[in-house]
Amino acid sequence: QQLYKDIELGKKSLKDFNPVVLGTLMTRCDPRTNIANQSRFLMEELGSIIGGMPFDAVIHSSVTAVEAKDLHMAINAYKPNSVVADDYREVTRELLLRMRKHEEEGVNK
Repeated sequence: QQLYKDIELGKKSLKDFNPVVLGTLMTRCDPRTNIANQSRFLMEELGSIIGGMPFDAVIHSSVTAVEAKDLHMAINAYKPNSVVADDYREVTRELLLRMRKHEEEGVNK
């Protein structure tokens, strides 16, 4: 709700402000929990409102991510072969695909 209000305020305040939501991302996710499944449903609902469906990739909850943050290091530099580093690479791939698709749709209009 607040995100939608902020976007609308931005549109009114800034000239040529036209944000595009390419998706929503689940972070600190533990797929073994019921809350993860409930969160996925809520993210799909949010996506239908703001225009971007959840990414298939998720960022799993990880001690490695906390350690990297505390050391002020990128996860790919700290532990490049970790599960969470793989998560970020997968999100990046998916984001790039969505950006490419969005650009192609814009060209074809």
